[in-house]
Amino acid sequence: MNTNPQHTPELDEALLDERLAALEAAASWSPRVVSKLEALIRGGDDYDLFRINPLRYADEQVVEESEAVDLFLHSTNVGLFDLDWLIVCGACSNVFNSFRRLEALDPHFVCTLCTNENEADVDQQIQVTFTVSPQVREIVFHHPEALSVEDLYFRVHFSADVKPLTSGLTVPETLQQWTKLLGYLEPEESLSVDLDLPNSFIGVWDALSPISAMFVAEPDLVEEETRLELEIADGSIRDLKGTVLGSMRVELPEGRSLYVSDGQGEDLVRRDKEARPEGGDGRTFTFDIPAVGQVPTGPLNLTIRNGGRERASAWVVQYPPVPDQAAAVEFMPVLTAKKLLSNQTFRRLFRSETVPASEALQVRDLTYVFTDLKDSTLMYDTVGDVNAYDLVRRHFDALVQAVADNSGAVTKTIGDAIMATFVSPVDAVRAGINMLAMLAAFNETTSADLAIKIGIHRGRSIAVTLNDRIDYFGQDVNIASRIQQLAGAGEIVISAEVHRSPEVRELLEPFSVGEEEGIMKGVGEMIPVYRVRGANT
Repeated sequence: MNTNPQHTPELDEALLDERLAALEAAASWSPRVVSKLEALIRGGDDYDLFRINPLRYADEQVVEESEAVDLFLHSTNVGLFDLDWLIVCGACSNVFNSFRRLEALDPHFVCTLCTNENEADVDQQIQVTFTVSPQVREIVFHHPEALSVEDLYFRVHFSADVKPLTSGLTVPETLQQWTKLLGYLEPEESLSVDLDLPNSFIGVWDALSPISAMFVAEPDLVEEETRLELEIADGSIRDLKGTVLGSMRVELPEGRSLYVSDGQGEDLVRRDKEARPEGGDGRTFTFDIPAVGQVPTGPLNLTIRNGGRERASAWVVQYPPVPDQAAAVEFMPVLTAKKLLSNQTFRRLFRSETVPASEALQVRDLTYVFTDLKDSTLMYDTVGDVNAYDLVRRHFDALVQAVADNSGAVTKTIGDAIMATFVSPVDAVRAGINMLAMLAAFNETTSADLAIKIGIHRGRSIAVTLNDRIDYFGQDVNIASRIQQLAGAGEIVISAEVHRSPEVRELLEPFSVGEEEGIMKGVGEMIPVYRVRGANT
């Protein structure tokens, strides 16, 4: 593989200086933060500037993670970088699709590499990276047609942010070991490879179509011919001998080894069917294989021909006789859609980003904060509409600042209330504590004292577009709202799901915390909640 695709950087010096100046003015940055980014733009390899993970960048450049995310968001806003939304397969880390606007997302897909059916969620499979703008600096990855076939497959089509497998190798490194053929195919061109097949299977993939097929080596299959001739054309792979390549669906619980049947009682691949290891989460992988054929074990000559009018590619992988047990790949820390949608800078700079109108994105774990002003109607009667509006607006400013300072984002305002989201429950509780402190300081500067009530809960939801903004709905969101209604003035009420976090319990040690049961109107049950009052003296 081409380890460092690089050509002489083509920089637009005037434009780079102009946009760096705009970035400098966009926020109060820590020392050398912008200069480090400038050094990367000027001197980094092409791959260094392609799909940058800001969390990895923060670690490498010794920058606070939150500041690194804000740095790339502001850099995108001033035109130094482009934001890339990636849809990544949870089974093999194939980058199934990338796009510049979230509204282009289709979360339902079958991976074109491993054929795993995916329902992309914002927690992990929808990831966000940043690529240098071609207006500022041209890199070879702006022109995928010019890439080597190795870079196309192993860099464009695989996430760089997956942890090594148990072997110590990355997914691309492992697949390179199993690769028997890899190359481009011009129209009418053919490529051949000689294989020696044990009782295993081979995969064939054209990343440019993209299409794939699987062939199972069967020891009981007797054929005079030991040749397999395939043709790539019209968006499909077909056997030139006329053998029908049927489709197949395989359901494989995590932790069980591969066991493939033709659906008619005949086993195509026999593997152990041990029970899922204790502690697994019960996920089932469904593989929807579009084309499946059989070949005899032993020597085999495979030829692939491009029968179409456009350039194609051919990748042949011979998998080991006993593949690893089914398991989702494990990602390094990445900027997921969930983290980005709970970032106040993103919410402010990219208000036009919305979920497709017809879609509801799954959110597996998020913390929701609701606040409300106590006796706001009485305040309007006491100080008048103009003064009351000014107080409410300034109180909103204080709450938004507390949310942003603790890695959260305000989703919406509801009258005198706000709803905010946080990836971490301890950040949510810390934000609530800061809100009370900031409001106490705010009250010292006004003639009318304001008091807020705060409720915090953690759970699932769906992300949708409502009133041209991204919003969250679901039972756990409803519970968070109901918990807020249990709070008194100057109190925070949290659910057991929030209190369960060790970091939250440690944060609340200086406070008076009482457990009780709360009646959830509209939810139909009583749940344990924890009432948090001021710090002990």
